[in-house]
Amino acid sequence: MALKGLGLACVVAETFARIFYRNSINIGFPVIECPGLRARVKEGDLISVDLDVGDVVLPSGDRVAFEPLPPNLMEILKAGGLVPKLRAELAAKAS
Repeated sequence: MALKGLGLACVVAETFARIFYRNSINIGFPVIECPGLRARVKEGDLISVDLDVGDVVLPSGDRVAFEPLPPNLMEILKAGGLVPKLRAELAAKAS
C-alpha cells in the first residue's frame, strides 16, 4: 500500500517473493517480473511498461520482454484490486 500511496504506477524487478507478488496484485498494484532488466537500466532511468504486450521500453528505445500477466490477474488489476472485482461481480449477479 505504501508504494501505491507514493504514486508509483508499477514495480519491475527480476523476481518477487510470492506473498508480495500476490498481495500487490490483490490491491490493484502491478508488479512485473522481468529477468535481465537489472543489467540494462541504471538508477534514475525512466522506463515504460506495457502490461498488455509484455514489454518494458528503456530510455534508449530498446524493449525487454517479460511474460505478460495471465488474464485472471489482469482482470483484478483493471478492476482496481480483488475486492472491487468481487464487489462488481456480486453486484452484477444481484441485478
